Amino acid sequence: MSDTESDELTNDTSVDTISTCNIYKSFIRCSKCTWLGYCDQLSDHWKTCAYTTRPPRVKKKKSRKKQLSIQVKPEYTQCTQCGNTTIEISDLEYHMRGECPKTHILCKAVSNKCTWSGCRDELSDHLKTCAYTIRPSPVEEITFCDEEISIQAKPDDTGCKQCGNTTIKTKALKYHMRAECPKTPILCPAVSNQCTWSGYRDELNDHLKTCAYKIRRPRVIEIISRNEHLSTQVDQYKDRIKKLEIEAVEANKIITRLQEQCNEYEDRIKQLINESKGLVPYRNVELQDFIEKCQLRLTVDLRSRRLNDRDMEIVVDEAMNKKQCKRLLLDQNKISFEGASIIAAGLKDNTTLETLNLEKNSIGDKGASIIAAGLKDNTTLETLNLEKNSIGDKGVKSLSNVLLTKNSSLQRLDINENNITNIGAQYLADLLKITTNLTWLGLHTNDIGDQGIELLVNTLAYHNRHLQVLDLCFNKSVTDKSVESLITMVKHNRSLKRFHMYGCNLSESGRDRIRLEAKSNTILQLLEI
Repeated sequence: MSDTESDELTNDTSVDTISTCNIYKSFIRCSKCTWLGYCDQLSDHWKTCAYTTRPPRVKKKKSRKKQLSIQVKPEYTQCTQCGNTTIEISDLEYHMRGECPKTHILCKAVSNKCTWSGCRDELSDHLKTCAYTIRPSPVEEITFCDEEISIQAKPDDTGCKQCGNTTIKTKALKYHMRAECPKTPILCPAVSNQCTWSGYRDELNDHLKTCAYKIRRPRVIEIISRNEHLSTQVDQYKDRIKKLEIEAVEANKIITRLQEQCNEYEDRIKQLINESKGLVPYRNVELQDFIEKCQLRLTVDLRSRRLNDRDMEIVVDEAMNKKQCKRLLLDQNKISFEGASIIAAGLKDNTTLETLNLEKNSIGDKGASIIAAGLKDNTTLETLNLEKNSIGDKGVKSLSNVLLTKNSSLQRLDINENNITNIGAQYLADLLKITTNLTWLGLHTNDIGDQGIELLVNTLAYHNRHLQVLDLCFNKSVTDKSVESLITMVKHNRSLKRFHMYGCNLSESGRDRIRLEAKSNTILQLLEI
């Protein structure tokens, strides 16, 4: 530094210039006293200088390296084995290899044939009782997989002392010695196959060329893989066998049930043959036992039991005579006019039966005539259901003739779905003019047209004061021609409480007219049209 520059630095007005000196190790003089020293010692001098009232501000120009050192927050990740969340991403691999307490490692005495393996945090407990650690290992500090390596190096040292590589940074030194250093002592990868070789990493390739345990390793892996595949197949076959066993049990149950049914059918066939030949009287033990369990003077429900005409003798004798039942339900069986004749014979002298249901059988018009004949002397039956029996107009005629007698006590007659036409409607209209007992008449799903409707409703409008329920639904031949007659009936009748006529071919305007007129009828409680 020249004398001119030194004088400039000692001026009082040049303190800021002094503090920003670029030559950090140059001599400088205090502006207040005679002190002379290096520039970086000036701040220490000012702390004890008696001539300075306050230390001047020294501004040091940041070096290029300090300007480039930007503090960036490190990025952290989580170890999937131990769950530690404070590990930097750059240190994750090192943590997994050398620090993670849950990493799977071998015993340090593996070269002495110790077979222990476990997590790193279990190693210290094992070493306390490991018999193999008593003998010194032929190669000290052997590393295998993730075994612990003790590296004694100063924090500031750089370079590997084993292989002499001087380009290794201190932070990466442990990883280098674990995974890269050619002079690190290691074990053979086939140690699990009982290979006892140990040596330096750069000698491993030469060993593997002649290692018999390594040569067998692919074959062992193949065998293990094949064994796993076969184990999977065995499990699948076991599951299939279990399913087949369950199906076999169900099939055996079905076979047993079918054999029992076959035996029953064989016995039944033999019985029928004997009965047809007159060798033995007809019997139905199951039917007899069922009726025997029924209570006295109540309901005997024999619906859907596939009863035939010969069973009717048992029904009349057991149910009507012995049990004196009040309700006998025989719908959905196989009864024809022959069975109806047996029932009719039982009705003549019966004084307890109030309801007889023969719905969905096959008695026909002939059977209806026979039933009607049985009602001539009966004074207790109140409900008769002959729905779906194909009785037709002839059957209606027979019933009407019987119900015209004064002795008839029948109050409800259901003859729905019986192919009744306008002719049958005429018989019923004549019946309704005279009878005073009938309060319920079911005629839905027949073939009654406008003419038959007119006959019925005119009778109800002017000649009948006893019928309370009339069902004419789904008579498709009824059209708007019957609207006027229906309006007249609704207007003048004073006995009907329920009138059903939906499902017919009436227009919406015709229905509205009938509904409007029905509002003035205080007796009619339900109108479905």
